[in-house]
Order: sequence, then C-alpha cells, then structure tokens
Amino acid sequence: MGEENSKNWEVILLRLDTIAANQEEFGDRLTNIERQLNSISTLDYEIKSLKDWRLQIEPVASPNELKNIVTWKKNIDEIVSPSQLKEKLIDVEKLKTFKTQALMIWVVIQILMAIAMFAQRWIP
Repeated sequence: MGEENSKNWEVILLRLDTIAANQEEFGDRLTNIERQLNSISTLDYEIKSLKDWRLQIEPVASPNELKNIVTWKKNIDEIVSPSQLKEKLIDVEKLKTFKTQALMIWVVIQILMAIAMFAQRWIP
C-alpha cells in the first residue's frame, strides 16, 4: 500500500509538472495572441485614418488629378529644384517692384517736364 501510495504521488507530481508546463505554454501563446490583436487593432486604426484622409482629399483632388500632380512635380524637379524655383520667384518679385518704381519715377519726371514746359511758355 505504501509503495502504491508513493507511485500515486509520483504520478500526481508528474501530472502537476505537465500541467504547469502546459500553463506556461498557454500563457506564452496568450501573450502572443494579445500582441497580434494589438497589432491588428493598430492596423485597423491606421486603415480607418487613411480612409478618413481619402474622404477629405477626394473633394479637393481626384486620384487622376493627384497622379497628374505627381507627374508634373517629377517633371519640374528634373528641370529645377525647389530651392532654385524659390530663388527665381523672389527674383521675379524684385523685378516687379523695380518695374513699378521705375514707372512711377518716369511718370513723375514726365509731369515735372510738362510743368517746366508750361512754365517756360507763360513765364517770360
């Protein structure tokens, strides 16, 4: 009876060890499943945000228009870099300002010349 009792305890301890190992494996699997679920929920959130972004963009530009814009940008980038384009725009603005100033100076000089001519005729 004592020997049989000892064997029963050994079997019980062996079963408990097996259960403990299975529980650890189950815990690891559960952790892995939780990580995968978190990853899926993150992807789901990203997909929803992309769909919202698309809905916001569609009224502004259609997919074909966006492709045309991308193509245009690539072509422009081959011709001139954005920094060079910015410099040229600044130069154009300076030239516009200079043109306006030169025109105003010419108008003022013409008015002064007209006054001088008028004054020469009437003043002896």
